[in-house]
Amino acid sequence: MYPILTTIQMFGLHTPLYAYGAMMALGLLVGGVGLLLSAKQVHLDVDLVLAAAGITLLFGYAGAHGLFLLVAALNGQEVLPLIGRGGIVFYGGAVAGALGGYLAAKAFQLPWRLLLDAAAVPLALGHAIGRIGCLLGGCCFGRPFSAAWAVSYRHPLAPMPDGILRHPVQAYEAIALLILSALLLARPIDQRKAGSRFAIYVASYAVLRALLETFRGDSARGLFFGSHMSTSQLLSALLFVAASTWLFRLRSTQKKSAAGELKLTGGMKQAAS
Repeated sequence: MYPILTTIQMFGLHTPLYAYGAMMALGLLVGGVGLLLSAKQVHLDVDLVLAAAGITLLFGYAGAHGLFLLVAALNGQEVLPLIGRGGIVFYGGAVAGALGGYLAAKAFQLPWRLLLDAAAVPLALGHAIGRIGCLLGGCCFGRPFSAAWAVSYRHPLAPMPDGILRHPVQAYEAIALLILSALLLARPIDQRKAGSRFAIYVASYAVLRALLETFRGDSARGLFFGSHMSTSQLLSALLFVAASTWLFRLRSTQKKSAAGELKLTGGMKQAAS
């Protein structure tokens, strides 16, 4: 594939434009614009949402890089040379970013569940674009595979430049995330069910990621339980349980509220008669 998209020549300098970085930047841009549009749609203060998004990104990067370093350490790698120069792990960024977003929402007095719902579709879209960067750059590569849509890496900058045909698992995930974002977009944000759209996103992605991990061929993601489960699969299981529990509690609360409203309405009718 193409780890370097092109070389920018300016002021006598030749600066390579790396595919991974370019797609990450594009994903952040699309996700950021989408978040602001979603926030405006549900009447949230756009300036405060923008500030909360900045804090979320800082937490997210720290978590994504931190989990990468942790997995590297568990795999026996030297961690110090990787600090600030290594990769990122999505789940680390997602969990830490959610924490940062929650703290920012509380600080700015934003309804944090509604903010999460507004972020669900932009997050899925930005993530899909980022996975295209993984496909072009060669990271998160798939297992050996022979089919018309298989890919191979021969560029010396690719993590595995062996020319072996592999599953384009990054493309699988990007396509699945685009479908998920479309399905979430078809589900309007309901303030009475605030948090449900984001919970559905988390639960759906957890299942998707756990399945796609079976097509991965790199060991950098960490392997546990006799190499039968990756770090992402373990986190997927935990997040699926957490998101499903949250959804159940939201629906239970909504049913109780509806029952209370019916009881109140019935009592008012009896009093009027």
